[in-house]
This record gives sequence, structure tokens and C-alpha cells, in this order.
Amino acid sequence: MDTARKIRKLQTIEGTFLEIPVTEVAGGKIEDFPVIEQENPEFLKKPNSLKESLKGFLSETELASVPSAGRFWEI
Repeated sequence: MDTARKIRKLQTIEGTFLEIPVTEVAGGKIEDFPVIEQENPEFLKKPNSLKESLKGFLSETELASVPSAGRFWEI
């Protein structure tokens, strides 16, 4: 599996499909599934920090208390 690209749900006239990106293929099939070249692949953007990963899940106040590089918890 190519972990740099997103898995996508695709709706077409023929039905609903799941695109699972792969890096290498031996032939035109993986088990019973056909392998096709993905059009306009979407690449994952890796978060730069823990805070960036949590944006949208935590409030600004909560994000302010998330530790960052060089900041340690006191026990």
C-alpha cells in the first residue's frame, strides 16, 4: 500500500468503488481485484506537530496546553 496517498471512495455509473493506492503490482490484479492507474491521486499531508494534528478536535484553550518540542510535563 502507498501510504503517501489517500484511500478514496469513488462513485461512478457502474457503482461505488474504493481506491486503495499501491506502490508495486505483479500483473494487472491483486488477488481478484483489478489494478488501475489512479487519476488525480490525493496525497496525504503529514502534520508538522502534535498541535497541528489535534486542530479541529480541541479548542484553542485546550491546544494551548498541548506540549510542544522543548516543553516538558512537570510531575
